[in-house]
Amino acid sequence: MLGDDLEAASGNFLVSSSDLSQYMRLDQSASAAINLFPQVTDNDKNMSLYGLLNKCKTAMGSRLLKRWSVLPVITLITPRDNS
Repeated sequence: MLGDDLEAASGNFLVSSSDLSQYMRLDQSASAAINLFPQVTDNDKNMSLYGLLNKCKTAMGSRLLKRWSVLPVITLITPRDNS
């Protein structure tokens, strides 16, 4: 039964590589300097940048925000032309 499910799902997954040069790498000292994530000793979790930005309704949204916070995009994102 499990084998049938795996065979059916085998065409639904895609493994791809990412160009890491488009992301800024923040080490632990840089993250601490900008107070990116709450410290263990913080009583208020909103005293960090992540805590202030995290207004996500789901746990999955919070995890995505955390991933984006750890590896912010360097490339300039231009607005779309909606005309």
